[in-house]
Amino acid sequence: MAVPVTSARMFDLVMVEFHSLPRGALAPLAVLSVLAEAITLASWFLRPRADLLLLAASLLVAVAGLVVAYAASMQMIRETPSRRGLLRYLGVVLVMVTPVLAGLFSIPVSVSTGIGALAALGFGLLLACIVLLPMLAAWPLLQSVSPRLIGPREAFRRSRGMRWPLVLLAFVVSGATRVIPETHSADTPFEAVLLAGLNAALGLFLTMLFIAVGVAAFKHMN
Repeated sequence: MAVPVTSARMFDLVMVEFHSLPRGALAPLAVLSVLAEAITLASWFLRPRADLLLLAASLLVAVAGLVVAYAASMQMIRETPSRRGLLRYLGVVLVMVTPVLAGLFSIPVSVSTGIGALAALGFGLLLACIVLLPMLAAWPLLQSVSPRLIGPREAFRRSRGMRWPLVLLAFVVSGATRVIPETHSADTPFEAVLLAGLNAALGLFLTMLFIAVGVAAFKHMN
């Protein structure tokens, strides 16, 4: 069971891990952040036409980012990366984002069908995810190094003592992401390119922070 920590202590633990990120992971993460924003920029220039190829490219970049995050995390917790561990890590991340995607999907479906219950379900799922997912920050790492199944209930139980500091940290990070407007909100090509560059830098920072939070929570549990 984790020893209770204050929000300030949790921030300190995350910053320690943030500054100890493997240098070898920074270049791939930076390249992937640039690629992600390049895809967003391409979609801005191609709008309003939807391009499934760009969507597929975005998914590939996201998966590649998770692979690098897994490798960096394994190095930080001094565990040996493995194919099975990576699959477990990716599987848990997929499980965690599924209710978020379901919530986001339910809202426009509710608008188009007129079924108000779907909107209520969508907002309920998103609200639950906002509160609960930060508390499960260490779940992907816990599962990746364990040969047995670790469910969300066990991951939640092991996060006792640092749940609300993790939630508060997530809210602070969420606010930081709104400092820079999204690339697709640009009105001119110059503005789109400028926002893409700024968001690439922000994306790199957030990915590094994502890794640091997971590692800090994992270490504090063990």
